[in-house]
Amino acid sequence: MTLVSKDQTSEQQVVLCTPIKVQLQTRAGDIEYRRLKLENATAEFSALESKLRSAFSIAAASRLQLEYRDDDAEWILFSSTSELLLALDQVNGGLLRVRLSLHDRVPSPSPSPSPSPS
Repeated sequence: MTLVSKDQTSEQQVVLCTPIKVQLQTRAGDIEYRRLKLENATAEFSALESKLRSAFSIAAASRLQLEYRDDDAEWILFSSTSELLLALDQVNGGLLRVRLSLHDRVPSPSPSPSPSPS
């Protein structure tokens, strides 16, 4: 169920929450699904990322890659609040389908030792 509020002056409906269906393919090859709700007024990418880590019990050592399904049934990569807001705008209160992939974080390269003067 999508929660909406009517603006008293314009009778325009404002979407308060967007339902999200998230698909995760685990490293073992299994596919897991979770359903979440995202409050549109406070929609930030970092909050969504945190909610997904909690829902799927994902360690901080894993890097998340998120994609949403657009009107053309194509998977669009997103990694910022502005891109998340575009996705929410597109579904306009409907179901936002998200595909989640996990990747190992690449360790920062250690500084190479400078050559010693001979």
